[in-house]
This record gives sequence, structure tokens and C-alpha cells, in this order.
Amino acid sequence: MWPSSAEGVWGWAGCLAATALTGLAVRLLDDFLDEPELPSGWLAPLVARAGRGVIAYALLFLALGAACNLEWTVTLFLSAYAIGMGHEGQRLLPSGLAAWGECALALAVGVVRFGLLSLAASFTAVLFVQLLDDLVDVEEDKERGRSNWALRWGSVESALVAVLAALLSWELCWQRFLLVAGAGLVLAHRGR
Repeated sequence: MWPSSAEGVWGWAGCLAATALTGLAVRLLDDFLDEPELPSGWLAPLVARAGRGVIAYALLFLALGAACNLEWTVTLFLSAYAIGMGHEGQRLLPSGLAAWGECALALAVGVVRFGLLSLAASFTAVLFVQLLDDLVDVEEDKERGRSNWALRWGSVESALVAVLAALLSWELCWQRFLLVAGAGLVLAHRGR
């Protein structure tokens, strides 16, 4: 979960780089999918210049993150995917599976490859960041007709789940929680 002392500085730096690069990839994909015509925040110039090519940059950042720490990159990305696609529920996706089935499959692959504890540490950290972002964006998302967990569950319920996710993530791997929460704060900034 956290690199051994034998891995030295590269182990720690690899985790930091993997977290930041994976977060950047997820943010670019999310911005592109949510509002390709209206980029916002500090990533707006890159999204505007790259247009649809922003997907290539997101994949590049994901590959670089995997080169830094494969376990962290894959478990963080699969967690973000499952949490993001969780809104789709029964919707049939191009794979032929319902969204919930695709999410379950993605998480199962993460568990088989990296273990339940590693995936749970990533999932709970990403869930915490996502719920905080949704709580901040609840009014804007309501106005724009976008779905978010705080709108689906309610603000109080989402805040309680966020606290539980933070506590569990901290217990599983406090280092991962701090890095993911820190990256989430930086990447969630939209120039407000």
C-alpha cells in the first residue's frame, strides 16, 4: 500500500506523482465529458487548445502515473471511474453492461489485481473528494441539470458519507488519503 523504506525517496515521490497525474487525467476527462464546449478553471487553456485531443493528454497523464506507481494509478482510476459512472445506474453502456455492472467489474478487476485493501483505500479517498466536490457544486449542478451525489442523496447524507469515507480511508492508508485529498483540493479549483 505505502512503499517500504527500501524504496526510498522514489517510492514516496512515485506515489505523489502517480496521485497527481491520475487526478489530472481524471479531471481532464471529467471536464471534457461534462462540458467540452465550456472549459473552466486553470485547466481551461489546455482543454480549449487541445479540443477533443484532450483525451490523448489524459491518457498520457494516466500512463505517466502508471509508470510512477502502477497500483496507485490503477486503483485510483478504477475508483474514480466507478464513482463517476455510478450515476448512470441501469443505463446500458457500449460494453453491453448496465453502468452498475461495468462499475462492479472495474472494481472487481482492481481487487483481483491489487487486493481489497488497496482498492478500498483508493475508493474511499476518491469518494471523499468526490462528495466534497459535489457538496460545493450542488447549486451549480442543480441549475445546469447535472447529476451529482449530493443532489441524489441530500447534502447532509453526502456530508456524513464523506466523513465516513475519510475516516475509513485514513485507517486503511493515511498517506494515500492525504495525497488524494490534497490533489483533489488543487484539481477541484475552478477559478472561483
